[in-house]
Amino acid sequence: MGKALDDRVGCAVLIRCLEYLWANRPDFTLVASFAVSEEVGLRGARTAAHQIRPDLALAIEGTVGADTPGIPAHKCPARLGKGPAISVADNSIIVNPSLVTFTEEVAKTLNQPWQHKLPLFGSTDAGAIHITGKGVLTGIVSVPCRYIHSPSSVLDLEDFEHTVSLGIELICRVREIKK
Repeated sequence: MGKALDDRVGCAVLIRCLEYLWANRPDFTLVASFAVSEEVGLRGARTAAHQIRPDLALAIEGTVGADTPGIPAHKCPARLGKGPAISVADNSIIVNPSLVTFTEEVAKTLNQPWQHKLPLFGSTDAGAIHITGKGVLTGIVSVPCRYIHSPSSVLDLEDFEHTVSLGIELICRVREIKK
């Protein structure tokens, strides 16, 4: 449990990925951005993407885990205990199908749970990043969290660890992505 885990949990996942990559440096330039103002127009990500000009981007964040009594399945974007949520689309982006497939395949090789984020509401920093410059291949991986913006947000630590593992593996295998 922690305060307002969206997007603090995304920052925590990214820090863990960077700790691993510090000891296992990739043979390409990796830039990590801890952007602000996602909830009020994706402002930080838009500015960062214009400055960084990435070839590829991965938004790592927290998402709504609404698997609680009284919430119908079609209104539950993700479920706690079911692993990282891989986005196919939201209100700001339709993720390139090749990147969705690649992310699913990498998750399967890790032999750990994962899920698709449903339904298509909300938006993420990926929405601003993917339309930067000539366009950026951009994916989204999220940690499901209940009460995501409240003083008492909740997540499953195994979902967190699985998201870290998936993030590291995606970064390490970035050259395998077919654009």
